[in-house]
Amino acid sequence: MDALTAFKSRVDAFLALAGMSASRFGTLACGDSAFVIDLKAGREPRFSTIAKVDKFMLDWKAEHMPERLVSLDTNDTSVAPQGVA
Repeated sequence: MDALTAFKSRVDAFLALAGMSASRFGTLACGDSAFVIDLKAGREPRFSTIAKVDKFMLDWKAEHMPERLVSLDTNDTSVAPQGVA
């Protein structure tokens, strides 16, 4: 799986986990309500944008679901060790 495909999978998994709309996610993560729609339509975000969105997802999980904090690897569903948030 290439990096862009992996990123799209992380975004899709986050949207499902958070129960957040694509437009709300885009607005909160990078200030662009059309981000997810554009991403699915072939947009290739800059590395800095991917990093910003990944950070948003981790920060959101840490704040709203610390017990479900997982790595960015979509294949890793392990819970973070105690004391890590």
